[in-house]
Amino acid sequence: MTKSRTKKILTIIIVVLVCLVIVAGGISIWLWEWAKDVYFINKDMNVKYQQEHLTYLREEFYTNYVSSGEQRLCDFNLEEALNSGVKYNEMAFLATHNSYQRLVSSATLDYQKPFKILSFGLKKFNKNDFENDTLTTQFEMGIRSIEIDVEARVVDGDITFTVMHKPVMDSATTCYDFEGALEEIVMWSDHNPNHLPISIIIEAKQDVAPVDGLKILSLKHTDAFDALLKSKLGDKLITPGDMLGKYATFEEMRVNDGWMPVKDMLGKVLVILHENKITQGYVKKDATLKTQAMFPSVLYKQRHRDYASIIIDNNPKKTVNRDEELQNDNFIVRTRADSYPKSSDKRYALTEQVRSQIITTDYCPRTVRNSQHTYSFGGYTVKLVK
Repeated sequence: MTKSRTKKILTIIIVVLVCLVIVAGGISIWLWEWAKDVYFINKDMNVKYQQEHLTYLREEFYTNYVSSGEQRLCDFNLEEALNSGVKYNEMAFLATHNSYQRLVSSATLDYQKPFKILSFGLKKFNKNDFENDTLTTQFEMGIRSIEIDVEARVVDGDITFTVMHKPVMDSATTCYDFEGALEEIVMWSDHNPNHLPISIIIEAKQDVAPVDGLKILSLKHTDAFDALLKSKLGDKLITPGDMLGKYATFEEMRVNDGWMPVKDMLGKVLVILHENKITQGYVKKDATLKTQAMFPSVLYKQRHRDYASIIIDNNPKKTVNRDEELQNDNFIVRTRADSYPKSSDKRYALTEQVRSQIITTDYCPRTVRNSQHTYSFGGYTVKLVK
């Protein structure tokens, strides 16, 4: 091959590559502009949904409302258990995952199409048909533990907090504004003053789209987040300091089996920070945890830390082999019975063997997705584990 021919071929290759880069860049810009349009369409829908829902609760739902009580949720005599001094770590609560989630919008479905085409159909969006009831309906159905994904939103120096799974691709939510979510929780609690404690797991989202002031919920935002929790939940909030009482650390509290009696937690809420990269920094802000609003959770491998009290151990296959150790050390354990859309009788059987206190399912008793199966504790949502 002559030098001139080789040069000509290299030139063609370079031109083709440049053209591909330009086309790819153009497609990326087009997709990004489209993504921003979809985000704001979804945001408007989310804000409207939440505002209308809160108005409905205030003006209609709670008119002549009568609480159904908590005994219906339990497969045991609740009054006897409370009077006997049953503690928080001796009771298990059915929980929901992504508790805020609604069906994705038509705008999101349209936006997903290019990704399916470009991946030749390999890219799946398995949660398109996943949704949960509103928080209020979940509480009415007997759920006493929820999980909420939170992002920070910073506009002109003002910090607010949003709730969604993934901006654009999976952003449909019943409680876009986290402060509004707290209002909904407090409203239900006010009308059910003797309810069993509600545990809220907060997952600080670490991947967000750089649009509309959205930020990852980082350590620098946690002071504002704690302040919001304390302000809106008020005396309903059980803080780590409340739980610790006379003990200096959670390790000391666990050694002495010092978890609070459930009877003293009726009508209350506690907030758990899902383990992630900001957890240790959150603890370092006050190593005593006396001033913090959230209980820091840890992974099993981090169980020896003196602030360890709540363990995220999502795989029941592993949890069942650690069960005796975790219970002897008086940990609160959160595990997952399933992970939408996957579930199996084998995993459910393992889940039944563990004595986790927070058992999360994507197939809880609900009013939506009625064609799909339901997981519960034999028809109940609360059981004893010790």
